[in-house]
Amino acid sequence: MDLKLDIDHISRIGSLNSLFINSLYLLAIMFFIIYIILLITDKIYSSHTNDWWAASTALFVAITAIGGLFLFIATAINTIKTRDMATEMKKQREMLEKPAVSVKIVPDSKHSHLLNMVIKNTGGGAAYDVSISFNPDLPYWDTHLNLLRIFQNMPLLDKGESIEFVFASAIEYYKSSNPKFTTATVKYFLSPQNTRSDSDPIQTRIINIDIMERQGQMQTKLKDIPELVDEIEELKQGLLMILSDMENMSRGKNND
Repeated sequence: MDLKLDIDHISRIGSLNSLFINSLYLLAIMFFIIYIILLITDKIYSSHTNDWWAASTALFVAITAIGGLFLFIATAINTIKTRDMATEMKKQREMLEKPAVSVKIVPDSKHSHLLNMVIKNTGGGAAYDVSISFNPDLPYWDTHLNLLRIFQNMPLLDKGESIEFVFASAIEYYKSSNPKFTTATVKYFLSPQNTRSDSDPIQTRIINIDIMERQGQMQTKLKDIPELVDEIEELKQGLLMILSDMENMSRGKNND
């Protein structure tokens, strides 16, 4: 939220600065035009002091020409601004359509004693030939993360796709001497290899990962569908047992 407020504040300052500069340009153009009109008027009247009609006609022609020049300048400025706006909108659209691959290590949503590695494409397009390296490298069971095939090359990570797997036991890892902080370098392309050109350079993201970031965080266990089905089945069996006991008691009373 703070970052968004900062961006909005900077945007407002940039808009105000742009408005101020444009106003200065317009004022300068207006003063220049007025100065030219005064010079032309003085020149015309000094050369046509005895011919009022000729002086008035010449002044009207001069004002019309200057007005046309002012209209041309305004049109040129508007054209430039429209082109700049179109270019900016194109850049924003391209940014929204680009992939954004992220990687993090966080506690599992259901089992907080486990740490999960999460790789996700949060952008608006697919990422191709994704590779991730960690510095320092982190141990992973009997190997290291940089040696895992998934981090060396993923041919495709589609838009919105997420890959999640167990990284380590949280309690054991927190107590170990293994690195608690690492930097992930994520590299990927915007197009597949068979259609890639020189104008499609490799994309690089640097992500800092603090494994201890969520240490001590309390979590609420959420019930999923299979667990709810099991609980309903247990309630059903309990009700059947109660009904069976009630029937047995009713039969005993009838026999007496």
